[in-house]
Amino acid sequence: MTNSSSLSRAVLAIGVTALLCGVGVAVALGRGEPLDAVAMAASLAGALVALLLVRRTSHSVERATGVLREAAAGHLDARVVGIVEGGVLGDLDRAINRLLDLTEVFTKEADAAMALTSEGRYFRHILTEGMVGEFADHARLINRALSEMAHRAEEFTVEATGVGSTIKHVTGV
Repeated sequence: MTNSSSLSRAVLAIGVTALLCGVGVAVALGRGEPLDAVAMAASLAGALVALLLVRRTSHSVERATGVLREAAAGHLDARVVGIVEGGVLGDLDRAINRLLDLTEVFTKEADAAMALTSEGRYFRHILTEGMVGEFADHARLINRALSEMAHRAEEFTVEATGVGSTIKHVTGV
């Protein structure tokens, strides 16, 4: 790893610990102290397991970061796949996916409603089922605005028709 994140520093510390435990095993065996060698070998095994776990954690964080980078670049269909982690890392991965699901649904619903609105068709509102928090709040706000626009367009049509009828009546056409 080229950066000095907490995880990379932990890998370095565990690696140094494993190296020192290996040296301790060799020294203990060289002095004819098998019990000390076994204790150092157990410490070495523990350090290697810790190294493996930290590397797995680092991979999980890198994978989640990659998905967030994709989303930040506008690719809202990116997801964390193959989630095997439990605990906080698994929760993080599932939370990222849930946020992206909600964001993608909101933007697609808003796009569909706005596309029809741009054609003067106001019937398509954002479906709010499953939306939470500010996603639902913003969807309801847009839906209210669409309803108001439809109402004003209808009033304008009625007024314009009335003006047209008045002109026809006055001009005798």
